[in-house]
Amino acid sequence: MTSLSSQERTVIQTLLELNYSVRAIARFIKRSPSTVSIEIHQVTPYKAEIAHALALKKRHLRGRHDTLTPAIAVFLNHHIGILKWSPETAAHVLGLPFKTIYNWLNAGRLKLSLADLPDKGIRQKRQSDGRRQVFVHGRSIETRPESVKARQTFGHFEVDTMQSGKRRGDVLVTITERLSRQHIVRQVTGRNSQAVTPVLIRFFQGIKNAKSITVDCGREFAKYNEIEQKLGIPVYFAYPYSPEERGSNEILNRYVRRFIPKERKIETVSAKELDQINHWLNARPMKTLNWQSPRKVFQQFAVFGYFLQSAELKNKNTYFYFIFDDDHGAVGYLKLNTADAQSENTFKDALEIERIYIRHAFQNQGLGEILYNLAKTKATLLGKKQVWLGVWEYNQTAITFYQHYGFEFAGSRTVHLGDAPQIDLLMVKHL
Repeated sequence: MTSLSSQERTVIQTLLELNYSVRAIARFIKRSPSTVSIEIHQVTPYKAEIAHALALKKRHLRGRHDTLTPAIAVFLNHHIGILKWSPETAAHVLGLPFKTIYNWLNAGRLKLSLADLPDKGIRQKRQSDGRRQVFVHGRSIETRPESVKARQTFGHFEVDTMQSGKRRGDVLVTITERLSRQHIVRQVTGRNSQAVTPVLIRFFQGIKNAKSITVDCGREFAKYNEIEQKLGIPVYFAYPYSPEERGSNEILNRYVRRFIPKERKIETVSAKELDQINHWLNARPMKTLNWQSPRKVFQQFAVFGYFLQSAELKNKNTYFYFIFDDDHGAVGYLKLNTADAQSENTFKDALEIERIYIRHAFQNQGLGEILYNLAKTKATLLGKKQVWLGVWEYNQTAITFYQHYGFEFAGSRTVHLGDAPQIDLLMVKHL
């Protein structure tokens, strides 16, 4: 059906002024009564000229519309061109199919081209060229606990150094936490153990729950004994020219190269610029972290003023985290269960918060919130769709706490404390 013409609208206005009914007007202009009824309700009182102008304006809104708005173009040019995000990361934040961004790039609709994208081509495995001296002592990566590979425990780090091409001079020390992918870059004055060792000791003295350090066989790590003695952290050596054994660090080093290419001298990188690069590295959402940022995940485990320590348990589906204070020791803990370790099998693909406990003297300091956020982060990292817990029916403080964070009632259960039955309310939050 065609739209009403300007002449038809003039007739409708004239007949309305003569008190014609909707059906009489419809018969006169040979249109359906519903068309006339809808038309006259567009403008009150009805004016043909205004109604026609409104109809022409709405006509431009029909059909497919270009989703590349000026604001989206600015976002993409900045985050891909300046912050070196991948198109997939930008697409996730914008809620767009990442192929749409590639289509815009191919069509030349952005101030970028495919050549500007990071990680172009295939990286060849590095072979020894005889220039870098290799250190062959220390603990082999073969002796590192198998649990490190699972990335289920915070505190296992990978370390490397980066230099500008074949030049000697300042280098970058890069430190990666395996679970969170937090990547820290520090500048030092030489690629030798005298320069690198103090930087590593100073950094890890601020990480109270570091458990291991994995490095390559470069001579800059020759003073590993000093690191182990002062920090009490074992240092493991990967095989020479085997970057895959420190995969997280190597991949994130490539991200650093987007900002500091090999042809640029490290000496030209200012402290302010390096701080900005560290911020950009760790603030971007990552697919492997279910689109959380490394900084957010890292901060859930390394809390300022307190520190969290996970316990190694026989049941691989149960996780304990303790929160410590320097002066008072353990002040609280968190216990999580998944799979067959859960106390109920009602919830599928879920993580159970079995207990959040904070000592009375340390309550109302935000520590419960820290442990809850840690539980939510753990669930996200494990790919769980929901978290749930049981709360005693008379513990109104806990019920209110969890309702504040979006938990809903999902049933109840009877548990026994000694011989006494107790009703627990089951509460669930969908992630």
